[in-house]
Amino acid sequence: MGINALLPWKNSNVEIDKKAFDEFRLRMSALNDAKVLVVGGGGREHAIVDALSRSSHVGKIYCAPGNAGIAAQAECVPIKDTEIDKLLEFVKENGIDLTVVGPEASLSVGIVDVFTAAGQPIFGPTKAAATIESSKDFAKRLMEKYGVPTAAYKTFDNYDEALEYVQRQMMPVVLKYDAFSFIHPERQLKIH
Repeated sequence: MGINALLPWKNSNVEIDKKAFDEFRLRMSALNDAKVLVVGGGGREHAIVDALSRSSHVGKIYCAPGNAGIAAQAECVPIKDTEIDKLLEFVKENGIDLTVVGPEASLSVGIVDVFTAAGQPIFGPTKAAATIESSKDFAKRLMEKYGVPTAAYKTFDNYDEALEYVQRQMMPVVLKYDAFSFIHPERQLKIH
């Protein structure tokens, strides 16, 4: 069961399915010596590993890919956080009881959707729910639609148009990449 069962994403509104949440909480509280995989290797994931290491329900923590600091509390696994098929294979082969996802990149490529479809317990938002974080354009349009105060913005698909716009603006200007630019560098806009 993924977070999508807990917080279904419908028409940009988040609702809580109480029955699914209670079932998930009961299932997790019944675990003893659980094997947990934390996906990612940054500070957020280190904090998650640290918190899990203090749980009486957790027996073994893996982290993919992890880092040197995380290695003191978890077994690091050399699988990138966007290699969803390899992560799923690892979970199945090692009898992982719960996967916790930290990185936006993993969420943006649908790790929760894939694991949920395979019947693997995972905690994190679905690809659709993660769009509010992975797509700056989507987030800005959503805020604009519902009257949420936010800074002015403009979205570009063309480098020359973006450069021209930035050169006409008062400084400072903040540039944000939209979904998957961190995965597909050829789609990145570089302003010099």
